[in-house]
Amino acid sequence: MTLPLPPATSRRTLDEIARRAHVSTSTVSRVLNGETKGAYPKVASRNDRILAIANQLNYRPSFRGRIFQGGKTLQVALLYSHHHPMIDGVYGDMIASAVETLRSHDYHLTLWGLAGNEETDMFLDRRFDGFMVHHALADDVRTAIQRADRPIGLINAEAPGYDHVRPDDEAGARTLTQHLLELGHRRILYVHLPIDHPSAERRQAGFRAIMREVGLEAHELAIDYYDPGLTWDRVIEATGLEAPTAVLFYTDVLAADSLALWRQAGIDVPRQVSIAAFNNSPASQYAYPAITVMDIPFREMGRVAAERLFERITAGGVDADTIEPHVTILPETLIIRSSTARPTFGRGNVSV
Repeated sequence: MTLPLPPATSRRTLDEIARRAHVSTSTVSRVLNGETKGAYPKVASRNDRILAIANQLNYRPSFRGRIFQGGKTLQVALLYSHHHPMIDGVYGDMIASAVETLRSHDYHLTLWGLAGNEETDMFLDRRFDGFMVHHALADDVRTAIQRADRPIGLINAEAPGYDHVRPDDEAGARTLTQHLLELGHRRILYVHLPIDHPSAERRQAGFRAIMREVGLEAHELAIDYYDPGLTWDRVIEATGLEAPTAVLFYTDVLAADSLALWRQAGIDVPRQVSIAAFNNSPASQYAYPAITVMDIPFREMGRVAAERLFERITAGGVDADTIEPHVTILPETLIIRSSTARPTFGRGNVSV
């Protein structure tokens, strides 16, 4: 893969844009700095022509030059203290670990939310030495970062040719399902979210594989991400099962929400049904009963991803054609709590 040339910021390129657009360099500068909005059709057409030529030449105004001229950095920091509720969740732990790791190298991590129609100039003006991407690397973002010629570190995500750190979700799913099987459960339902992410695919694959290996049917139910919880009636209605003796949830938050609904309906966990889930957030730790989980190593993912990115930055960037990407797969840990127990088989299970 040959990356496009890095963005040009020279006065010579600015003059070339002005020559091709048949305007002055000051007009080009105002358009590229967003100082003229094109309220009239003729002006809008001129601006579009200038922007198209600049894009062809891969030109972007110098970010440092704009700071010098305007006296503003054009950035605002979102400040927080460690152990603030904003970063207390599982993803917060991951971010906090990345922050701490980069801080040890005198680097700072700026939280940057991408809008639906994100302008990619912020990648090209060289205000950042590298980028960390969580969850997924969108195609337009990937292209913009490649044009900026800056290293990328993927965390809980993956893409060919780039460093990435992820948990071993398939092995985790096998271990969590094996725990339920060893307790004696045979009617196990896996409740998952229909999302496009490798974790979802691997957890589903691990559950299916081990159920197939022991000759049992892998019952599954997909529900919406924003579902406030799964009622027991919906479990029966959606699956047509004899009531499952164990339910495995994609996330512990969904498990905790469903547990609360089931308790209100008089269903006893774990005497009538066992519950297990992925992640290890306060939702599972402080639920009653506390929920058995597969703990995902979010803090370690944050640390490793930050270290890998720093190594790329100090090495002067990354060329996906010549440098082998680092792929780090971290093990998950089973934490057994009181939400799982041996099935009672008729002495207390909920009937259809």
